[in-house]
Amino acid sequence: MPDIIIHCGGPKTGSSALQHTLSKNVDRLREAGLYYPQLRNPSARFADPIMGNAYELAMAASKRNRATASGIPEERFFQDAEALLSIIKDADRDEVVLLSTEWFSNLSEAEWLWLVEFLAQTRRDISTVTYFRPQVDQISSALGQFIKSGSRPTLANCVRYMSKEPYLSAMAYHKIQSKLPIKNSVIALYNRSNLFEDDITADFLAHTDRIAGTRSPCIKTESEVNPSLNGEALTLLYSINRSALGRNENALVLDICMRIPEFSLMKNRPQLILSKKNVEEAQEIFAKDNACAVEAFGESFTYLSRDRAENEEFVDVSRGPSETSQKLFWNMWEKLFAEASDERRSLMTSLAPKIADALAQDPVRSEEHHQELAAAISQKLDPQANISDKAILGKDGFLFLGGPDSNSIAKYFSGEKKISTSAVNIHRHNFRALERTGAPYSTLIIPEAHVVYGDLLPDNFRVVENRPINSLLTALNEPIIYPIDQLMALRSEGIPVYTGRDSHYTEHAAIACYKAVRLSHGLEGNFTPPYTPSIDRESADLMTGDAAAAIKKKRILQSQSRAPHFIHLYCNNVMNNGRISIYMNPRAHGGRVLCFGTSFSDHLIPAYTSDFREVVFCYSTAVDEALVRLVEPERIFMEMPERFLHFPNMALAGSVLCTHSMRTENQETHPAFFDLPPGPIKTLVTLLSELVDSEVVPPSLGSAIGPAALARVRFARTSKHTGAVRDAIRAVLSGHYRQETLLGVLAQAVDSGLLAGECDILPETDMGGITKIRCLSRGGKYREAAQVLERHMTMFGKTTESAYFTEFLLKNA
Repeated sequence: MPDIIIHCGGPKTGSSALQHTLSKNVDRLREAGLYYPQLRNPSARFADPIMGNAYELAMAASKRNRATASGIPEERFFQDAEALLSIIKDADRDEVVLLSTEWFSNLSEAEWLWLVEFLAQTRRDISTVTYFRPQVDQISSALGQFIKSGSRPTLANCVRYMSKEPYLSAMAYHKIQSKLPIKNSVIALYNRSNLFEDDITADFLAHTDRIAGTRSPCIKTESEVNPSLNGEALTLLYSINRSALGRNENALVLDICMRIPEFSLMKNRPQLILSKKNVEEAQEIFAKDNACAVEAFGESFTYLSRDRAENEEFVDVSRGPSETSQKLFWNMWEKLFAEASDERRSLMTSLAPKIADALAQDPVRSEEHHQELAAAISQKLDPQANISDKAILGKDGFLFLGGPDSNSIAKYFSGEKKISTSAVNIHRHNFRALERTGAPYSTLIIPEAHVVYGDLLPDNFRVVENRPINSLLTALNEPIIYPIDQLMALRSEGIPVYTGRDSHYTEHAAIACYKAVRLSHGLEGNFTPPYTPSIDRESADLMTGDAAAAIKKKRILQSQSRAPHFIHLYCNNVMNNGRISIYMNPRAHGGRVLCFGTSFSDHLIPAYTSDFREVVFCYSTAVDEALVRLVEPERIFMEMPERFLHFPNMALAGSVLCTHSMRTENQETHPAFFDLPPGPIKTLVTLLSELVDSEVVPPSLGSAIGPAALARVRFARTSKHTGAVRDAIRAVLSGHYRQETLLGVLAQAVDSGLLAGECDILPETDMGGITKIRCLSRGGKYREAAQVLERHMTMFGKTTESAYFTEFLLKNA
């Protein structure tokens, strides 16, 4: 039977250059009996010959592959695959059909079986040719490719990313191929010195001749489609990338670098990104697989032979560019500017200051990056050594929140779990509490990185439509601000929304979100912040396995003013729940706002203070009506990231004051406090200080916040409970969402008599209500317990505890 020969890549093995050359020589190949078919109107995102002529076929074979092609209906790929199949069927039976795309190297065994069965309809023999690159070359090349695409990756990121990919394992791939009903499976080592005539196109055609008995024309790669840059060029680009270039801007900068002869790796190859020590230590990761490969394919398949590493210089791309490379860059810039069109000149004019600023800043960070690189090497390039347990590793080394201790966000975003009815009811209750305040309010829900950068998620992770935010928008008719369109627009402009290092959004994204908030409040005028947003003020909590170090860095960032335009008047020094901070900006035009939110508000506060003279921020996801009465705000801003939607706090009067009373260790006040005129802010600071310094809660507070809230605040301040019991009580008084561990602690406290006499103080939240029912039942107050139980089940539905007490009270009431 005639042949189909499939070129499978893998990545970084000259595939782009091969495919470009094949597409340019279709007629010459066909004269020799080799047919490289091409779809006329492919629906792929990349209608480009360097994607290969079988890109759509690989997409049809793999659901994981299709997940990367956002915006294209899956059926389009199957339609294109059928169209390609029809072209092959119509081909001359004497012709050998050539198919190529790197995406074949990503197929699983089941996906390969589907592909082989699909192509079997052509009644042709199928053979595969797959190239594998030495792993350290692969990692080094990936690091350079990420930099060329506009990123600032670390070596550790690249190793983590590349070591998870199947195409680094020739033996794993060989095992898949050996099970397929195909004619030949050629697995070759990609190394320029090993290629036939030192050329990838000539080498592939030589394999084709051996398999099919053809006599290919003498065709060599016409040009390097994706040329490599040397260490000096990559160091320069690494610095420029801190300015977060857009796609067109990055293409312009890359074009300039490609035109500089001194930056060419082929003409000037004195530097390696990986040192000899890197190479030696990387061997330990891949040693077992390499030994099997050598045994199966012979000594020529030794992956890690890097003789030239002995004589070449190692370049740390984060060191900051040399003066020589900067001069070469700007000289080429001036030359191209003189020849450019008006449109390109406009782009270059606006881009030049950004690049100059990035180059000026970079040396400040070089030592930090060097230490990060050294840490990766010292830990033998362990793929999981330098990332947090709560992180998920995505494509291009991008990190997402999603591991343990990440609020189960992955389960809710993938559809494995759905937001509960009780959580929806709590959100509804919280909106009614906001309405009762009588102040204009807004509720901002911040889209997660999983939504904004969904294309960078791992292949086995896909965000579903019925995640909590959409379920909530459907269930509630409330004025929720969900600025996904604004953040996607920001990303399309090349501005980072998330960096892939931190679980929080960037300052650029915060400004975009605040603009949406301003619009909802009808605030007039364009918002221009009196500070420069930066991606450097982040804790990079996803980049470290040392949680204590990440928390320490977060505390430092919280304590630092992000901009000179406001005064940080007061802070109770609490990290998260219970944190209260007060800010003043005498030059602002607006009055006083009260803000509730999370650590995402750290980037919003400088924006708030740009518009308003007095800003009170409380770390809480629900409004505290008692605090509203104390502050008397003109407006209320609520903020919450998507990750918290499925376990919201319940709005309780006095909740923030209770948490403040139980968690504050030290407080910091600005001397300007003593010059404050009488008013809500001075009253609030005085009260917050008294709640820490004195065990006596001012009786006058009751008239401001109400008797129920006063009782809870007084209990919080005078409570002598310690350890887990104190933490559980604090969670109940703050309206915290249900936690089974805390419920167990509270049950033991009630059964031990530790909460005797404190039943009336417990709020009827999920945990508080169950604990109150237990207290009343213990005291023989069955009728009252039944009344609380009825309200509890209406709000929170049937739970294990409520079912138990329903049966218990039926027997005893």
